[in-house]
Amino acid sequence: MKILWIHWFKRTDKVVDFFKKTWENLAKFWIEVFSPDFEIWEKILYKNWEKLLDSLDVKSFDTIFAHSMWCRVAMEYIIEKQIYIKKLLLIAPAIHTTRKEVQDFYIPMKHKFSEINKYVEEIIILVSLDDTVIRIDWAKELARQTWAKFIEVNWYGHFNFEEVSIIEDILKE
Repeated sequence: MKILWIHWFKRTDKVVDFFKKTWENLAKFWIEVFSPDFEIWEKILYKNWEKLLDSLDVKSFDTIFAHSMWCRVAMEYIIEKQIYIKKLLLIAPAIHTTRKEVQDFYIPMKHKFSEINKYVEEIIILVSLDDTVIRIDWAKELARQTWAKFIEVNWYGHFNFEEVSIIEDILKE
């Protein structure tokens, strides 16, 4: 299995590499995870992410895993480029925001979220009830619009850890 992980930062020694241990654990099951670096100084705009993803062979991945605001990137890109994949895992999807520092990123999407069903066999949304970044009701509405499997857990916050065993379990299915 080959997974594309979409997250926002360039990994350095000074930045926590979220899910690092999770990826190492998945490798034991012959699951390859690829996470492109996105320069932290780049302005957070969809067109910058689109350019990066265009440089990859996104169609070669079985699964796309996106976290937080990058769930929008994954969905928009899949729909726009008409990419067929088996599984889309959206972790703590920040589909809307009230944060001013990233407001430019949250321009209206070109496509309806429900269009994703044409291109993805299985959509899973994972949220933690104690997440202080996203609103659970927004994630539930996204699940309703996309017919996604919706999983609620607790005590994971915004899933900003080096190891998240529940993610491993979902990706190994």
